[in-house]
Amino acid sequence: MQRNLLLISAILPLLVFQSCTDLMCILTGYNPQEIRNSCDTPEPGTELSPRCNLILKHAEDYVTNPDSVFDAKNNLLKLIKPGVKYIKDIYLPADTSEILIRLYCDVPEYKRNFLPVLIYYHGGGFIWGSVEIFDAYCRKLARETKTVLVSVDYRLAPEYQFPAAVNDCYSALNWVQNNISQYGGNPENIIVMGESAGGNLAAVMPLVSRDSCGPQINAQIIICGATTFEETIFPSRSHFLRKGEYYMVSEDYLNRCKSAYLPDSADIRHPYISPLNADMDKNMPAAMVITAQVDPLRDEGKAYAMKLKEAGIDVMYREYEGMIHAFMNFYLFLSDARQAIDDVDEFIDHVSDLTPPPGTAPG
Repeated sequence: MQRNLLLISAILPLLVFQSCTDLMCILTGYNPQEIRNSCDTPEPGTELSPRCNLILKHAEDYVTNPDSVFDAKNNLLKLIKPGVKYIKDIYLPADTSEILIRLYCDVPEYKRNFLPVLIYYHGGGFIWGSVEIFDAYCRKLARETKTVLVSVDYRLAPEYQFPAAVNDCYSALNWVQNNISQYGGNPENIIVMGESAGGNLAAVMPLVSRDSCGPQINAQIIICGATTFEETIFPSRSHFLRKGEYYMVSEDYLNRCKSAYLPDSADIRHPYISPLNADMDKNMPAAMVITAQVDPLRDEGKAYAMKLKEAGIDVMYREYEGMIHAFMNFYLFLSDARQAIDDVDEFIDHVSDLTPPPGTAPG
């Protein structure tokens, strides 16, 4: 009974938040009119969503302490994690250590047969994040997409610099190819997905697999992805990395991630570091690329989508107006984030419809 009351007390405010931005402002200590009147950005014609503006007011500590925004152990997400029918932790060898992968599936056991497989690489600038921190979000994805979702706890910098994260993500991909059928997944329908730094890794995986004659990847989903480490002056960087402005990602934070992730000897032009530099071909997997309008990484994500398209690859590109970096993690409060998850689900359905189960001929 006490647990039920606790859940109700947690959920009711969220339902109110979803329906009333003004009340959300008041309950979190901000004047609704001030929030609505301060949505302009340095980019002419671009405005923040009021809810994103409010999120930014509470997220200024993200640059120095990302856990203050997303850590599920210290916010309501811990109380209202979406229920999932099956979760399993598996440890894979990684050099002299090991990495965790966590499997999620919300499909009843008797229906788990050749399901699409979604491998998820979390964000965090290569220096932060974990399977545990993104557990609630992965539960949500697994419920909505009806996939076997595999979340990868790749090793983090600065203790483990490039190419450790790439190697870990590729090891997980190989494990999925060889073992996922035991868990109801279709090894011929593997989709890689990542956000921010994880978007970089998701874009790199098809390149590594192609170059290594590795597992066949059916599709890639890149969300607010970091596609280059070069000092390219994209308009979105010029507008949203200005000193004194803050749009979830700062120039100092990007530089800190770069110096932690890359050894001094690294060639930042290498396609496994900057996939925007990669040679593409039409046989590479179909892609969905999602960007947020008010995000320093917006234009490099768009450039990546355009490069794939120019190579003859099937690409679905979506830019969400008024949204900020990592916006999909705020699906509880942002209707656009929930719409983006629906769009991801539709894309997975689309590519899966074109992929018959092993041993069958296309219909």
